[in-house]
Amino acid sequence: MAVLVGESSTGKTRACWEAVAELPTRWRLWHPFDPSPAQALANEMREGIAARTAIWLNDLSELAALATEPAEVEEAARGAFAVGEATLLKELAERAEADGRAADAARLYGDAIGIFERQRRQREEGVGLIEGPRPPSADAPDRPRRPRAVRTMAVLGLARTPSAGGPARQPARWWELGELAAHITGDAHGLDEGRLAGTLTLKGIAAACGLPGSESSAGRRLLWEQVGVSADMLSGTVIVWKLAPPGPDPWASMMRARGDLGLATHLTMHELRTAAVSAPLAAPQTTVRWCENPQVLQAAARYGLPGVLVCGSGNPSSAGWELLQRLLTDGAHVLYHGDFDWAGITIAERVLRLGAYPWRMSAADYLTALAYLSTDRLAPLAGEPVATPWDPRLEQAMSEKGLAVHEEALLPRLLADLSG
Repeated sequence: MAVLVGESSTGKTRACWEAVAELPTRWRLWHPFDPSPAQALANEMREGIAARTAIWLNDLSELAALATEPAEVEEAARGAFAVGEATLLKELAERAEADGRAADAARLYGDAIGIFERQRRQREEGVGLIEGPRPPSADAPDRPRRPRAVRTMAVLGLARTPSAGGPARQPARWWELGELAAHITGDAHGLDEGRLAGTLTLKGIAAACGLPGSESSAGRRLLWEQVGVSADMLSGTVIVWKLAPPGPDPWASMMRARGDLGLATHLTMHELRTAAVSAPLAAPQTTVRWCENPQVLQAAARYGLPGVLVCGSGNPSSAGWELLQRLLTDGAHVLYHGDFDWAGITIAERVLRLGAYPWRMSAADYLTALAYLSTDRLAPLAGEPVATPWDPRLEQAMSEKGLAVHEEALLPRLLADLSG
């Protein structure tokens, strides 16, 4: 075991990660994206953690803070160190054998086998953490084996999602928060603000999606929406201009009338799931342009432009994703434009991955914008580069130039597209 010491912000954690990166490929770094890795560690150790696994010891200290039963700390530490020690001894034995050091190999193999045997006996006797049965506590006789936050993350498909390795994938389905809570906990309020399972799940979502946590209600709502959970059917909206559903029903007629009156409309998830639930939102092959920033839609409304435009207001809310999926299902031709910064590229990648097409989002468009915009309308790029699979040259150009181009700076070109 190596212990790193030093002042804060001197690179200790980075050094640890770099050391772990040098492990052989057959080793696994156990660092789950569940918001409570310590409890997930306890769960996995009960099921039998695999050999050749490196365990992040910070998880054990978190377990000490989160565990409801003191024995859980002792068991997790004992199991983690036992498996880790035995596996490393076996690795050292294999290296000694390969180097021709037979005596060292025999001693190391013997030590490793002894530890594995002790763990096997403990499992058979029901002692210790690895696969050992836990008697129910008096205050929770039906305590589930897997923590609620762990099960919530699994249902949302985040158990294996890479941390900060790219934009979050699109959810397979949308849940209402109460519906999800009832499914996981048996209580429609089991994931509400202030409940431990909800708090831990949100931390896991933030980690899995590479986003900061949030203390505000709006921030928590946005985190839920990243993984297809609508915490509020009314607050999150998507703005539409000139969307003219073709059906004869009252809602479609109302939407066409609003377009004729020159009014933009804020659609909620509640509206899309009730009055508009069965109505086609666009005729097949209708061109629907989608922008990131409300100023673009505001300008289109100000000039009364005829083109259909949707604004996601940054990363779309659950209503925005619902509308996008419905438009694509109806056969609309959705074209997307956003900011030329890494956050905007992340949103664009998610939208385009669903089936939309880029709208002036190529490397050529970016370089053209840089050529005619004055420097006071540009800003330095911040953050890590994001892949642009629809045009790999765009990522390269943005990385080389290091400048962001925000959508508002391109209004004349975007509005011209909406005019015809």
